[in-house]
Amino acid sequence: MSEHSPDVISPVQQSSADLECGYRWVRVKQPDGTEVMTRQLLTAADFLNPREGDIMSQRPFHKQADWDLGQTLLPFLKVKRPELTVFGDMIMKWGIPGLDEPSPDLAVIPNVQDPEADRGEFDVLAEGTKPILIIEIVSPRYRKEDRQKKLEIYERAGVQEYVILDRVWRKGQRTDEIRGYRLVNGIYREILPDEDGRLYCETVQLFIALEHGRVALWDAETGARLPTAEAAHVAMAEAEARAEAEARARLEAEARLAELQAELARLRGERASGAG
Repeated sequence: MSEHSPDVISPVQQSSADLECGYRWVRVKQPDGTEVMTRQLLTAADFLNPREGDIMSQRPFHKQADWDLGQTLLPFLKVKRPELTVFGDMIMKWGIPGLDEPSPDLAVIPNVQDPEADRGEFDVLAEGTKPILIIEIVSPRYRKEDRQKKLEIYERAGVQEYVILDRVWRKGQRTDEIRGYRLVNGIYREILPDEDGRLYCETVQLFIALEHGRVALWDAETGARLPTAEAAHVAMAEAEARAEAEARARLEAEARLAELQAELARLRGERASGAG
């Protein structure tokens, strides 16, 4: 959901708590005939059927999870599963009468004809393909919609797997939760975690978990953990430092060899002079 600057901002100010609902700019006609742009808070129905340009605030957990997925999942799929395209906040037009059309935090879609097309929404019928995996990071204001309503929506839409990432506060204690669902004969069945608390996503052949508030992914084929952006930067810095150290050592060795060769030549010259 994107930012949009209004022509005129209404003097009516909403609280930060209200703005967690999300909002859209709407044009309102005044009694004198002039028009102003004002924020209209979103409802639960709007959340499930957003418009392009709607604005949703995100808490730190949401932003971090979104960042982690972008920095780990996207590079992995680009190399291992190039036929898959990942969209974020893309309105899904199912073409199913009466079915709500949310904009998932992350949708993985196979065989998209033109992945780079400038879309504001994804028309499933026109594109001839649909998401096989959707990941939602729960918005506290719309927890019921993310955890229950969307479960029903994505089941009806035929999305093979649905993963929910949530941070819940109970009596001042933080709990990070991950839930996953897989279609079995057209009905979602919960994906049970392994002994390490990870969920296996068949659609992308990855294990996913939450560790200390961060999204972690593992390649199911190799068992290797996918590097985070921070880990990749550290590894790159360490590799560059090793390369620089090796280059310095090589130059020092070459300089020392040159000194020894010069000293050997000098000694040979002295011997030749003495013999003469």
